[in-house]
Amino acid sequence: DTSSVQYENDDLMAPYWGDDYAIACCVSAMKVGKQMQFFGARVNLAKTLLYAINGGKDEKYGMQVGPKLAPITSEYLNYDEVMEKFELMTDWLANLYVNTLNVIHYMHDKYSYEKLQMALHDRDVFRTMACGIAGLSVCAVSLSAIKYAKVKPIRNEEGVAIDFEIEGDFPKYGNDDDRVD
Repeated sequence: DTSSVQYENDDLMAPYWGDDYAIACCVSAMKVGKQMQFFGARVNLAKTLLYAINGGKDEKYGMQVGPKLAPITSEYLNYDEVMEKFELMTDWLANLYVNTLNVIHYMHDKYSYEKLQMALHDRDVFRTMACGIAGLSVCAVSLSAIKYAKVKPIRNEEGVAIDFEIEGDFPKYGNDDDRVD
């Protein structure tokens, strides 16, 4: 129910990648037998925004997951304060993500997990690393609401924001509005 079909345009892809290209993982074209890609799934920006608001705590389990920052405790969210903490949290997450990808790369080299597949490649393989993002549109809309409307966090008994009430209108992502797109 949640799958989708992905279409590639050979008229655009083949001149650069050759007539024997393939899609690695989600969207990366590669020359078959000549290239490979390490991919580390995706970082979730919407969850990262929640970590920024909750001082690095996971709203579902109450565990300290990210850097221990002071949570935002004001009645309404202030855009500048949220952005300051969000930038700190995304810096931490980017560092963690790239380090994790490096571990994946190292373990592939150390244990040769894919030695059979690699035997079908040319000798000198061009290796790439891919990073992905989930929750971009949710995060953009959330930050837009915080900036252009009034957003009140609904907190559980531990003071962790688990929901939000929005008062007013705000630009929505994906509508060709530079304030949010």
